[in-house]
Amino acid sequence: MVNLDSNSDSASVPTFTLLERRYDIDWLRIIAIFLVFVYHGTRFFDAEDWHLRNAETNPMITGYMSFLTAIGMPLFFTIAGLGTFYAMGFLEAREIKGRKYVLLRFIRLMIPFSVGLVTHITLQVYLERVNTGVFSGSFFEFYPDYFNGLYGFNGGNFAFYGHHLWFLVLLFIFTLLTYNLFNFMRKEKRRKGLAKFAKFFSIPGMIYLFPLPLFILEFIYTMFLTDIPRFGGWNIISLLVLYIYGFILAYDKQFKEIIKKHVKASLIIGILSGVTLGILINFKFDELFITPPEGFSYIILLFWFFRTIFAWSWLIVILYAGEKYLNKESKARKFLNELVLPFYILHQTLLIVIGFFIIQLNIAIIWKYLIIISSSLIGILLLLLIIREFNSLRFLFGMRVKKEKGLFRYFRKEKVIE
Repeated sequence: MVNLDSNSDSASVPTFTLLERRYDIDWLRIIAIFLVFVYHGTRFFDAEDWHLRNAETNPMITGYMSFLTAIGMPLFFTIAGLGTFYAMGFLEAREIKGRKYVLLRFIRLMIPFSVGLVTHITLQVYLERVNTGVFSGSFFEFYPDYFNGLYGFNGGNFAFYGHHLWFLVLLFIFTLLTYNLFNFMRKEKRRKGLAKFAKFFSIPGMIYLFPLPLFILEFIYTMFLTDIPRFGGWNIISLLVLYIYGFILAYDKQFKEIIKKHVKASLIIGILSGVTLGILINFKFDELFITPPEGFSYIILLFWFFRTIFAWSWLIVILYAGEKYLNKESKARKFLNELVLPFYILHQTLLIVIGFFIIQLNIAIIWKYLIIISSSLIGILLLLLIIREFNSLRFLFGMRVKKEKGLFRYFRKEKVIE
């Protein structure tokens, strides 16, 4: 572990996490975004509304994918919270904080969102309107209409939340909401108190108090706030809580040991809660996904209880496995981590563009899915290889601008050799 913390007195609290390079966070982010890509590839064929629909659907895909969505967003936002802790430390060491920190986050998150909102997201809306017969002209004829009304309201087209790019907006909003809290927590005089807080969770089983607020939030949301959409299968407050959890888990080294001690029990609990969820989904599918009951429901109560336990248990297992097996440098990590954000930004647009043509074929769902996934993956990778070569594109897709970037760098190298 390398201490790069600008506060020399930080070592006075021995359990406070000093700065270190966590390669496992990068790997988990890469894996999580790839799983989102796989999940979005199934959306043409499941029971819920999406941008494009295959003529034949399989409602049970929704049930099966609910296991993935149960883990996906919690992993996403917990990783984001973990990364924020280390990012704040490294930036503080370079005397970058306050407005400078927020500005850097704005550039990395909101520039790609804003650009996407008026470029490739418009293509998603256009293909959806063509697919449903609402529009029949060319994309260039549709583009002016894209700005007429808000998507989801009275037939409007402007996708103000950026479709899948909502993730970038939420991360930036969470940055604004939590910056003062996280900065307050990082101060030296707060570390002893938070070390005692972490020690409490070393008591066997206390780590399972963390999912309790998530269960309460999700159940209340399901009972009383059904008109407000979920994001990736979870309500927005739960995602904020998970983001804060990630920061807390990174904050004190005791949490590494706590996770290690609970990993075997969490694996067992994760399997048992998964089996229970499977039984509920199999026998109460309509009540859970097709026609949810109005008012209180024991089935909904049980579903969200086991879903939050399932998500938290596998989160513990994944974080432990990542730190143990993936916390090492490699050329693959460096290459993929650089491309992970633009991959996320582009993935749904490529899926929809290719899926628009594939779902019209008269072949089985499984073959359509495999063609869409494989073709989209190849298309995204080809685009990423182009984007990484030009600083202007790197900036627009949230990548770090580099001095020696672009095709002309090969000529610069030859000049140096001469």
